Amino acid sequence: MGENTMTKRIVGISKKAYIISIILVISAVISFGFNMYQESGYIHGLFYCLTHNHFESISITEIIYQILDILIMVLNFVIFIICGLIFKGIIVDKTPFRKKTADRLKNLSILFIISAFFSCACTVMNFIFFPDYIEGYSVFCSGVSDIQHIFYAIVFFLITLICRYGCQLQIESDETL
Repeated sequence: MGENTMTKRIVGISKKAYIISIILVISAVISFGFNMYQESGYIHGLFYCLTHNHFESISITEIIYQILDILIMVLNFVIFIICGLIFKGIIVDKTPFRKKTADRLKNLSILFIISAFFSCACTVMNFIFFPDYIEGYSVFCSGVSDIQHIFYAIVFFLITLICRYGCQLQIESDETL
C-alpha cells in the first residue's frame, strides 16, 4: 500500500472519528445539562443544598459522590475534546506525526490515569460506606475497570512515543529532501 493511499485512509478514518468526537462532546454537554436541571440529578441536588443551606438533608458521602460525578463528567468532556483535536489535527496536517498530536496523546494518557484514580476512589468509598451492599463480584469488576484505565494510559503513552519517533523521522526525511 503506497504512502498516498495510507495517508488517505488515515485522514478518512480521522474525519469519521472527528465527527463522532463532536457528537460525544455535544452529548456530554446535554447530559451535564439534564443532570444540572433535573430535580433527581446529582448535580442539581448538590447545588440546591449549597445554595439553600439544606445540608441536613444530604450526607457527606452523598456530597463526595456528587463531586466525583461532576469531576468524572468534566473529565469525559475534556477527553472527548482532546480526541477531537487529535483527529482534527490529523485531518488538517494530513499526517499523525506532529508534535501537537504527540502532546495531545500524552495529555490523554494523563487523563486516563486521573480517570483510574476517580474510579478507585469510588470503589474504595463504596467498600467503606456500603460494605453490606457491595458483593465480591462488583468490587472485582471495579478493580478490573481501574486496571483497564491504567492499561489505556500505558497504551496511549506508548503511542505517544511512537508518534514522537515518527515526528523525528518526518523531520529527517524533510531535511534529506
